[in-house]
Amino acid sequence: MNETQPPSAGRTDRPGERKPLPPGLRRASIAFFGVGTFVAGLGFVYKIHEFTEDLLAEEGIRFAGVHLLTYGLVAAGFLALLAFAFFSGHFSDVEAPKYDMLEQEREHDLRDLS
Repeated sequence: MNETQPPSAGRTDRPGERKPLPPGLRRASIAFFGVGTFVAGLGFVYKIHEFTEDLLAEEGIRFAGVHLLTYGLVAAGFLALLAFAFFSGHFSDVEAPKYDMLEQEREHDLRDLS
């Protein structure tokens, strides 16, 4: 082994490393999730359209107004949480938390054994 390389140099089974998907499976996965996202988007647009029609009806504001307000507030809350997580750097290293958890578990197990 070369003295300048770490012992794990050249290995491909290190934690956190993934082998790429075969091209056909990758395309199928992208297509599946793309279609799912598109269908969910259509459902969301249809729901907003129904809310709008109910709001324009004579008794609609009593029925749909509260539901639409609640729906909008919940969606705004999730968007605020996502923005907070993004701008505070929670997505900068998505692999680190799993290693931190494993290290904490190892330390916890060592404390239990002693």
